[in-house]
Amino acid sequence: MIKKNSALKRFYWLNVGMDFFQDPTIKKLRKTPHGDTSTCIYLKLMLSTLETNGTFLYEHIEDSLEKEVALRLDEKVEDVKALFEYLIAHNLLSKNPENEHVYVLNEAKNMIGSESESTQRVRKFRAKALHGNDDVTECNGIVTPCNLSVTACNDDVTPCNETVTKCNADVTLPDFIDVLLKDGK
Repeated sequence: MIKKNSALKRFYWLNVGMDFFQDPTIKKLRKTPHGDTSTCIYLKLMLSTLETNGTFLYEHIEDSLEKEVALRLDEKVEDVKALFEYLIAHNLLSKNPENEHVYVLNEAKNMIGSESESTQRVRKFRAKALHGNDDVTECNGIVTPCNLSVTACNDDVTPCNETVTKCNADVTLPDFIDVLLKDGK
């Protein structure tokens, strides 16, 4: 509900623990009139604030906060009003002291996680490398010791290049040129 920067792609999640429904405040919420509906609205509200770390902005689109949130979440105003009364009474919802138009879901801040697209890509790459991607590292094992020799003495450069050529023996420059000449005729 607070404006976001869409230039960076991030992935968000709400880490609802296995004991979420066993928490006494959630149990008590569910036992109130329309408690299951209130719990569902609470979850929807937390999900809608993933990108803003559990905060949302009252933009005065409607004449009350409850009406505006009900509009955004497609819920009944009475249900949202009852939920907000409960959340405020149990310190689960508060105003941001620095900005009176920003509201904070106090527990949601601790339940939200995120990562950037590049972080996810690196994690997948590392997992793939750990699970035996032998083809990728086989040649690198030969090249790396040669690089150590190159650093120590320039005379060892040629033997290292020969080792690399042996690693890629199936693709040589003369064969490549022959293929190009045949295709060009």
